This record gives sequence, C-alpha cells and structure tokens, in this order.
Amino acid sequence: SQFSQDDVNSDTIRWMCSAYSIYTYYNDKEPGIVGGIKEEDQDMSQPAIRIALSQGWGIDGRKDVEPVLTDLLESGHRAEYRKVVDKMNKEGLLELSEDEAMANIPQDEDYYQYQAAYEAYEKYGEKGLNGWDYSRALQVLGDCYQAEYINLEECLELSLPIAQALQADYGSWEGVAESYLYGYQFWTKEDKDSAVTETNNRWEVYQELAAMKNGPYSVPYDTVLEDTWS
Repeated sequence: SQFSQDDVNSDTIRWMCSAYSIYTYYNDKEPGIVGGIKEEDQDMSQPAIRIALSQGWGIDGRKDVEPVLTDLLESGHRAEYRKVVDKMNKEGLLELSEDEAMANIPQDEDYYQYQAAYEAYEKYGEKGLNGWDYSRALQVLGDCYQAEYINLEECLELSLPIAQALQADYGSWEGVAESYLYGYQFWTKEDKDSAVTETNNRWEVYQELAAMKNGPYSVPYDTVLEDTWS
C-alpha cells in the first residue's frame, strides 16, 4: 500500500489496535499502532517479529497467513471451550456456584482450564472465548504487517470484519478484555490468582490500561467501524 498509518489514522484503526492492546502493552509495544511498532523502528524490530510468528504460529511468509487466520476464525480455542462447557453442563456443574463447581473438579493439570471456562461461560455464555480468538486474529494480522508479509491496506481490510464481529459480541471493552484473559488462562491452564503466572500478569496489565485516562480503552466502544482508508 502507498500509505502509512499516519496518513489514514482513524477511530476505526485505533479501535482495532485497542482490541489487542493487552498483548501489545505486555510485550513493551505501542498501543494504538498497528502491530505495536512505530514506522521508524520497524526495520530494527522486524527480525524478532518474524521469529515470533514462525515459532508461535508457523507463519514464515505470506502463504502461511490465511491458514492461520482461518483456523482462528473458524475454530480457535472456542472449539475446545465448547467441549469443556458441554461436559460441565452434562455434569450439572454450571448450575452450581463457582466454589461448589470447582470443588467437584479434580485437582489436576486441567483444573484452572475448567475455572476459566466456568467464569467465561457464566459471564458471556457461548461467546466466552470469542474475544480471545478474535483479538489474537487481529494481533496476528498486525504482526504480519510488521513482518511485511502483508501490507497495511491488506491488514486493515482483513481486520475490519473481525473487529466488527468482535464489537457485536460484547457491549464494552471490559467484555473484550475479560474474554481475552479467560482465553489466555484456558490455554495456559494457569492460576490467575497466583502472582507468578503470566495470566495474573496480564490481568494486571488490563487493569493498568483500563485506568489510563487516554489509554487504548478511551476509544469509544461503540465507534462505527468502517473502511476509512480506501
């Protein structure tokens, strides 16, 4: 594309960046910038981004972007979440209080995954982990733009319908962020209340971002998300 973010910046673009701002801020990047890296720092940061995409997602070039994106949007961790929720529902655990339900869960490596599923379902039902998968899809597109596997226009065009779906699933930034955090705990199977876990650290990052006067969540949640760059 023949433009940079500075040329076309808008609330729509800032909204999309805000959706994955926990990831951005946690990794010492810049919220509000597509992929979290300023244009003048792109060349210096690009090798590390490409390594992260390769090791974390199996993305080594343009051809790998679409399959990863399709998997996130069509299944992601939502598929496993539905299985766990169905199992808990059949066992009657979702009718109990959280303390009662968790007392019936074996204290094994899946314990905190069940905790995340219970809390996500209690607050957001079937959409409990949509924010996790959709936010990561936006994050991956931002990283692929920074890696120069796709250009900025492609990144924005692919991001827009994902952001619109994400916005429709929740009523506030709190919903998006909590779904992301429940998803992270579901994936890592960590105790979110333990200060030594990455899950706990990300909850603290969210609280810090939410408290910022002009932080990423200051972008109005009900922003009309539309193509502002064509």
